[in-house]
Amino acid sequence: MRIGDQIRVHWDTEDRQIDGIPVWTATRGTFALSVEAFVDECRSFRDRLLHRMAARIDEVEAGRAKPQADIDVASLRQQHATWEREFSDYTDGTHHPDVAWEEAESALRKLIPNFAPRAPTGDGAW
Repeated sequence: MRIGDQIRVHWDTEDRQIDGIPVWTATRGTFALSVEAFVDECRSFRDRLLHRMAARIDEVEAGRAKPQADIDVASLRQQHATWEREFSDYTDGTHHPDVAWEEAESALRKLIPNFAPRAPTGDGAW
């Protein structure tokens, strides 16, 4: 969740067990980082993922990779180009989802006591 200029992640998995053994080593914790660092990491992940995907398509096309199914490389490249555009929109701030904010805020008020949304500042920050 974003709080000011930080992204905070909280988790509690103490009740997640298989045969009485905790599923996760870190059963409870909190992690925080700046919004800038979070966005930088999202962009880095996007770039690494898309680079590896493109390299894999190149390997299939060159015959170095042996997929277990028939592959239409042209369609795969077209889909990859779509992912590049979509991921860039998400991480570069150009994606503006069509969200019914009043409905979202109403639902949050039911879930979170004293929920009070803040208006955007105009520079993309809240």
